[in-house]
Amino acid sequence: MAARGRVRDKEKLSLERIVDVAISQLRERGYDAVTMRSIAAELGTGPASLYAHVANRNELDSQVNARISSMAYVPEPDPSRWDEQIAEVARELLRLYREHPGTARCTMGNMPASIEALDPVEKIFAILRAGGVPDQDASWFGDQFSLHVAAFAMEEDIWKSRARSEGLTEEEAWDHIPPVFMNLSVARFPVLTSLAGVLTTGDADVRFAFGVDLMIRGLKARAASAAERASLPGDSVDAC
Repeated sequence: MAARGRVRDKEKLSLERIVDVAISQLRERGYDAVTMRSIAAELGTGPASLYAHVANRNELDSQVNARISSMAYVPEPDPSRWDEQIAEVARELLRLYREHPGTARCTMGNMPASIEALDPVEKIFAILRAGGVPDQDASWFGDQFSLHVAAFAMEEDIWKSRARSEGLTEEEAWDHIPPVFMNLSVARFPVLTSLAGVLTTGDADVRFAFGVDLMIRGLKARAASAAERASLPGDSVDAC
């Protein structure tokens, strides 16, 4: 009877279950503590059983990324407000990473390759194209955009993990930062001490929005410049 039970359990093992456990452990333990062995143990099997569904940790990260990506809502392109749409997508992705701590790390050094992961990417590029962003700029922006969102979420995960390990709340962990700048020697750090107040203002959402806005404004400026160059007569372009 026990043998039959084990067989039934193995038959239930699936990629979906593996990813479910991976996401759960990422939330509870953090990225570095999650391994194929820890996932297998929770599923009541050996690591070798997992390799029938995922080849290695890198592929597991890809599957986690695909799961999170599949949850993202990306609107249909609206040329009249494409910049606002990109900002909305940034907030949507950050929301998902916050709801699933540890998963942002799975995107680092991991190119999206599955249909689930590429679907929102396709839609983001469609928005950029609708906004008249040159293809090369859109391509490089897509890379920097994803890095900004994922890195921001990763840093939040690190802060939260550090606070928990030290028995502090997130607010308490942050409170020790302002005095670092305020107590500096004015003679040695005249600029930093003068900026002590503004360096530590703004919550996470405000800072995130600032970064996204900075990127989009730069992209819009480059798109406008490219459109202006394209409208010049051929002789004028050559003269430049």
